Amino acid sequence: MTSKTMNKAEETKILTKKKPTGFVAICQCGVIVGAMDYERTERREAGKLLGTWLHDGCTVEPRFNGTWSVTVENCRCGTGKTCGEGGAE
Repeated sequence: MTSKTMNKAEETKILTKKKPTGFVAICQCGVIVGAMDYERTERREAGKLLGTWLHDGCTVEPRFNGTWSVTVENCRCGTGKTCGEGGAE
């Protein structure tokens, strides 16, 4: 085994990782079916919603900049619902 030593620039880069400001749920059919502003959502509720999206088979993508917007639509999987409501099974 070899150990890798980090220089100061690498250490600083690791220590200054951005935290997500929100999350977007993308259904298996490719449609954005959910969005959450993480900074304005209670942590317990955020955890439940993220877990539901993952359980429903959605891909969850973090958003990092301060202002972002998406258009949330019904999925095209035939149920007419959004993720978190049984939309992607």
